[in-house]
Amino acid sequence: PEHETTGHDGSSAIPVGQRNQTLTSLAGSMRRKGLDAEAIAACLRVHNQRACKPPLPDKDIETIARSIGRYKPAERKYNATLRCRSFSEIHPRKVNYVIPEILPAGKITSLVAQEGAGKSTLASHFAAAVSTGGHWPTGGHIERGDVLIFSHEESPECAIAPRLAANDADTSRIFLGENVVGADGETEFNVERDTHLLDEWADRLPDLRLVIFDPITSYVDCNENSNSEVRRALKNIIDFAERRQIAILALSHLSKKIDLGMINRTLGSRAWSSVPRMIWGLQTEHSEDEEGNKIDTGRRYLLCVKCNLGRKPQGMRFAIEEGGRVVFDAERYDKDIDHIEGGA
Repeated sequence: PEHETTGHDGSSAIPVGQRNQTLTSLAGSMRRKGLDAEAIAACLRVHNQRACKPPLPDKDIETIARSIGRYKPAERKYNATLRCRSFSEIHPRKVNYVIPEILPAGKITSLVAQEGAGKSTLASHFAAAVSTGGHWPTGGHIERGDVLIFSHEESPECAIAPRLAANDADTSRIFLGENVVGADGETEFNVERDTHLLDEWADRLPDLRLVIFDPITSYVDCNENSNSEVRRALKNIIDFAERRQIAILALSHLSKKIDLGMINRTLGSRAWSSVPRMIWGLQTEHSEDEEGNKIDTGRRYLLCVKCNLGRKPQGMRFAIEEGGRVVFDAERYDKDIDHIEGGA
C-alpha cells in the first residue's frame, strides 16, 4: 500500500513523491565513486525494491541510471589523508632563549621601528653579545655561538663592522650572508627559495645561534601586502628555525600611520606581525627644551609589542654611544610603547 512507511527489511520506506529524487541522489553518489550506468542500475533496482513504497517501474530506474551515467565522475586531484596526533604523544617543551627574554631559539622575532631609531645598531649589539656569550646586563646568561647577518641596506665596512667592534664582538664568529652563487650566476638570497642553503651553513657552524635579516622584506619575492603570500614565503624559514633551534631576528620598518598601534604599523601585510612569535619595538625617548621644542635624549626604549610564548617581558632602555656602542640601563620598564610621553 502507498501509505506504508517501512520497507520489508525494516528500514524507513521512501514514499511516493520522493522516490525519483532520492534514487537520483543515490545514483549521483555512486557515479562520483566511479560506478558506470550498468552498475548504478543494478544497485538502484535493489534499493528500489527494498525501500520504495511502491517501487518505481524498472524503466524509470533505467532512465535514472542512464541519465546519471552520462556525467563524468569527479576526479580527485590528489590522493591524500589528514595526519593527526593525539596530545598524549605531544610533550610540553620549554622555550629556550638565545638572548634572555628577547630572542627565543627556534622562533622568528621581529624588531620594528621608524627609520633612524637604531634597529640595525641594536641588531649588531645582539650579534656581538651572542658571539662572546656571558652575562646579559638585565639578567640571565647568553651561550656563546655564531651569527649570520643578512643586511640589504647597511655597508659592511662602514656601518656593520664598526658597530661590531664598538660592542666588543668576536668577529670570527659573525658572518655576512651575501649572494647565492649558482650555475646561472649570482642572485640575492631569498627565504622562500634558498633556506635549504642555511642548513648547509648550520652544518658548517654547529654553534649557529642567530640569523639576522635587515630588513626581512628585502629577502622575499612575494607580494608584501598579501597575507597568504607572506605566510607562504616565510614557511621555510619558520621550519628551519624550529628544526635547528636557531633564533631568527627580522627587522622591519614602520608605516607613518602614527594613529595606529605599533603592532598594526608594520609595512605591508598583517602577516608580518602575526607570523613572528615575539615583536619588539624601538621608541626614541624625547624631552622638551626651555622653548618647548622636542629634543632627542639619545636614549631608546626597547619594549615588547607582542609575545605568544608566555607573559610579556618588561622593557629596557639603552643609549647608543660613540661608534654605535649600546649600553643598557639596569632598570626594567613597564611601559606601553604606544603611550610613551614625548615618543615618536
